[in-house]
Amino acid sequence: MSGDLDHPDRDPDRRELVAEVRDPYGVLLTCIDSRVAPERVFGTELGVLYVLRTGGRAIGPVVAGSVECGP
Repeated sequence: MSGDLDHPDRDPDRRELVAEVRDPYGVLLTCIDSRVAPERVFGTELGVLYVLRTGGRAIGPVVAGSVECGP
């Protein structure tokens, strides 16, 4: 409620940089109903992980193609 950032890399400047320059380190395939952001679990900045979420353990051509488009 104080307005302080819980994670310092999520400020507006970082978000603008990530929106313009994409250079993720790795791909992470996770469940669509995940309750915690993968960046928080791995302690990374925004834009470091290429995160894909899928439901029902479904890995079809669209998901596989998305993984191939990653870093």
